[in-house]
Amino acid sequence: MWSTMKSNMSTMLIKMVTEFLIATMVPIVLYSSLKNS
Repeated sequence: MWSTMKSNMSTMLIKMVTEFLIATMVPIVLYSSLKNS
């Protein structure tokens, strides 16, 4: 039971980190592409 909880937590962490990276990268990429054009 504990191992499944740990794996669930790690997947949740990975999902959170990925969403955070996307949320920060998208505006930067959009801004740079707008600035270059």
